Amino acid sequence: MKLESNLVAHYSAGTSDKVYMACIRCHVVNVVNNGLQQTKKYSVLGKWGRRGKKLSSQVKWTGDDLHDARIQQGELFRDKLSEGYADIDSASYRGPVTRNDREIAENMEAGIDGKSSVQNKPEKKTSLENERVLDPTTQVAVCVDNSGMEDRFDIGTSYVFELAKGRTERIKGMVKVYDKTGQADEYMAERFRFIKEE
Repeated sequence: MKLESNLVAHYSAGTSDKVYMACIRCHVVNVVNNGLQQTKKYSVLGKWGRRGKKLSSQVKWTGDDLHDARIQQGELFRDKLSEGYADIDSASYRGPVTRNDREIAENMEAGIDGKSSVQNKPEKKTSLENERVLDPTTQVAVCVDNSGMEDRFDIGTSYVFELAKGRTERIKGMVKVYDKTGQADEYMAERFRFIKEE
């Protein structure tokens, strides 16, 4: 079992057709102690539901150590595997669920390297003519076209993109996205689908 920020399992028996995700989310928390500091907190989330439907979610653990978060995530995921779920990333899995499925991609948590912070949601902004306005709570970009950049992005996989702090980022054709190696660069926005955190 790989330790990733998102582990996905599938259960199919009789009329049951369910998915389960064990995810790690990184929070950047402001701490006031002789000045403003930022510190990372981690949450392990369980997400579940019938395949093709909106998934429910619940925070299962919160702490300040990524190693501990990975341990909690692994235990949560192994519990589901012991109940008959199958790891979709396992070489033996032959089921219909893939990371490219819309419900899976849209439920992926953004990176666990601190580049994706969970923030309070601001008021929604209206679109301006010839501009694509992104809500600052939108942190996840799913790659829909990786032509010529296959070594940096996988189709259907979620990546973190960066927004300017304190304002809405107006995208005029380009967006700064962190690739699978953690490097950020400017890419054409049309190569990604942007997912709003709920």
